[in-house]
Amino acid sequence: MASREAPPSPFKPDVLSGRVALVTGGGSGIGLEIVRQLGLHGAHVVISGRREAVLAEAVAALGAEGITAHYVQGDVRRYEDCERTVEGAVARFGRLDILVNCAAGNFLSPAEQLSSNGFRTVLEIDTLGTFNMCRAAFAPLKAAGAGAAGPAGTGPGALIINISMTLHYGATWWQAHASAAKAAVDSLTRSLGLEWGLYGIRTAGVAPGPIEGTAGMTKLAPGSDAAAAVTEMVNTSIPLGHMGRRWDIAQACVFLASPAAAFVTGHTLVVDGAEWLCKQPLVPRAMVTRVSRGVEAKSRAVGLAGGSGGGPRSKLRAATLLSAKTPTPRREMAGGGVAIGAAGRASEYKGGLTAYVVFVAVIAASGGLLFGYDLGVTGGVEASDSFLSEFFPSVYESKQADVDNHSPYCTFNDQGLALFTSSLFLAGMLCAPVASVVTRKKGRKVTMLCAGILFLIGASLNASAQNLGMLITGRIFLGLGMGAANQSVPLYLSEMSPSKHRGAMNILFQLATTIGVLTAQLVNYAVRNWDKGWRLSLGLAGAPAIMLTIGGLILPDSPNSLIERGHKETGRKVLEKIRGTQEVDAEYEDMCDAALGSQKVGELQAFKNLTKRPYRPAAILAIVIPTFQQWTGMNAIMFYVPILFSSLGTGDEGALINAVIIGAVNLVATVVAIILVDRAGRRALFLEGGVQMLVAQVAVGILLGVSFSQYNTTNLPSGIVYGALVLICIFVAGFAWSWGPLGWLIPSEVQPLETRSAGYSHTVLAGMTIFVFYLVPETKGIPLEEIYTIYCKHKVWRRVIGKVVAEAVPELEAYNSGSIKTSRSLSYMELDPAYTSLDDDQKQNEATGKTE
Repeated sequence: MASREAPPSPFKPDVLSGRVALVTGGGSGIGLEIVRQLGLHGAHVVISGRREAVLAEAVAALGAEGITAHYVQGDVRRYEDCERTVEGAVARFGRLDILVNCAAGNFLSPAEQLSSNGFRTVLEIDTLGTFNMCRAAFAPLKAAGAGAAGPAGTGPGALIINISMTLHYGATWWQAHASAAKAAVDSLTRSLGLEWGLYGIRTAGVAPGPIEGTAGMTKLAPGSDAAAAVTEMVNTSIPLGHMGRRWDIAQACVFLASPAAAFVTGHTLVVDGAEWLCKQPLVPRAMVTRVSRGVEAKSRAVGLAGGSGGGPRSKLRAATLLSAKTPTPRREMAGGGVAIGAAGRASEYKGGLTAYVVFVAVIAASGGLLFGYDLGVTGGVEASDSFLSEFFPSVYESKQADVDNHSPYCTFNDQGLALFTSSLFLAGMLCAPVASVVTRKKGRKVTMLCAGILFLIGASLNASAQNLGMLITGRIFLGLGMGAANQSVPLYLSEMSPSKHRGAMNILFQLATTIGVLTAQLVNYAVRNWDKGWRLSLGLAGAPAIMLTIGGLILPDSPNSLIERGHKETGRKVLEKIRGTQEVDAEYEDMCDAALGSQKVGELQAFKNLTKRPYRPAAILAIVIPTFQQWTGMNAIMFYVPILFSSLGTGDEGALINAVIIGAVNLVATVVAIILVDRAGRRALFLEGGVQMLVAQVAVGILLGVSFSQYNTTNLPSGIVYGALVLICIFVAGFAWSWGPLGWLIPSEVQPLETRSAGYSHTVLAGMTIFVFYLVPETKGIPLEEIYTIYCKHKVWRRVIGKVVAEAVPELEAYNSGSIKTSRSLSYMELDPAYTSLDDDQKQNEATGKTE
């Protein structure tokens, strides 16, 4: 139905001249028309809402009409945002005279299917949000109302207008939550009218009835056969015979703000054409059900998640799913909920790759230098005669006694030597859960600082070791540092990087690892003829440790961690600095939303959550991917390549040269990964690298197996040795541009914030090609706050997390991206695992009944 033309305003254009009005939810719908009419009648206006792009567009449109307008982005559910919004209005125009609370949230849900969380969400937006704004605006409104109260009072004073509704005057199908919220708003209007009248602050409400062009009417069944029937039924149910206009509501607000209403307070003005006087519900239950199902079917047909145009542009379907079929979007959760935020808002992220964030990433990536250096140095040190003679004399004697007749299998068979190698990994494994707690409670940079200090201690002990106990103790400290660094640095890099470049930035950790490996191999080669050269090799591990320690002191913590720990202003400043722009509202808002759920989850609960259904895809990926990464055998090559080639008859010097060659290939291939990861995607590199490694491993196995049956290792032809070297290089290249860097990148991306640290610790603790093809989703270019949506679209993981979440999240994505239009954004959803883990569809449609 086309909107009826609005008549000229009955008020003088300057009736509100010099007054300042603040309107929440003023970016669209009825709120925008209220802003427009207040501005056309002389008021300066400030609008607030959640979505900055909508607010900016509204201000531009108002400016084109000559209306002085300003916006402040914020969420009425957060009192600190309300204070900031009021402060912004006063700072802009010097005062505040009128507050219009128009922000609201609503959806359709039968009471028997409405969850406690859904009920609370609507009350938080409508009732708590209204109170928050009133309380935050009290001081400037009191100042504006001075002189309006008392026997000598004159003028309209200050004014609060609360936009309500009439549905709770009787009863309306599927609106128990909204009716309760607006009834509370009406009560608040009366209470403030009583209490704040003495300050010259009037409080009034406006209760719209059916208004054409709003979500409640035209978006009920857009473009469907039911639309005409709904319109006709509504019109015939209103004594005046037609629906109202947004203009009617806005004019009511102008009236209340004018001197003509100076004696009106504590009252709600009903603007509904007497519709509420009808005894029967406006739309029968059967029609509500039929229309809702029709919109749902049409939504599925057009593909809400990515479609544009042609589909129903309504929040009805999304709201129905998020309330009737799942616990509804909310801000808080009772320990253990899945925080799913930001779906569909990645396009609003501003900024890009800055020189500062590159600097930060390079310093932080020195944690990879530590890991890589120790990987590369160990094999060369263990091949050193002076090292073996001092700490492992039995191995040295065995090596010298059989110098002319090498066995084709390992001759370094010693439990003490094995402990020297493995103690590092055992310590790292034990450190990971502890580092997870520190990373979350104290921040990423604190964990990196601890890692640097632990590595310094370990390097010092190893370089000065006088006995085996001292040597093993040093290795344990190195392992603790490795566990802390590997747990925190990839997370830090992922969170500091813009989503479009996150893959390349995160792989800096792996690049630093390969540089560390190559550096260690070059050092081993340089000191091969020194009597105590192994001490220098082990001691130089302190160099990258110093770099990481300094980084832990001077680098900022990630904005995600700062916001999660309550340092929101600092977090926003860091975000602005690393993105190179102050236009970070969308990304900052998403981080705040994710942090709201994360703050409700304790450390033990974070680990427990990993076993619950909504978190299972991320937990499985975080464990299985690094497990397969270790099963590739790459660490064995990096540790033992000098021993391997030495046992093939190349001699110690030739073995070290071959190790350097392999390290160089590793480094170059990692650079290739940095170039390709955000272009080709993660899965493509995984799959190609897996096939390449498989072929190389089979080939080198066949080559050496056949050669060992024909030759002794002391006389292997050089062609066979070179062939083995080439095949190992092919294997290393495949690893270095696939499973090497991606084994750290993917686990750091796939966790929601509240389990990110706990889940990533499993990565440090812990079919490859087939696994990737079927189970690893593509994360290229997806913001961390939107990662959860990929599980809901994945053909396997959507079954693991359950039908409820898998269907609801794409709706949320469409809802926030604009595929479903609404007057405000709902950017945060949390789902109770006790609810979503139910397998029976009928049980999944029941409310959880949980409370905080």
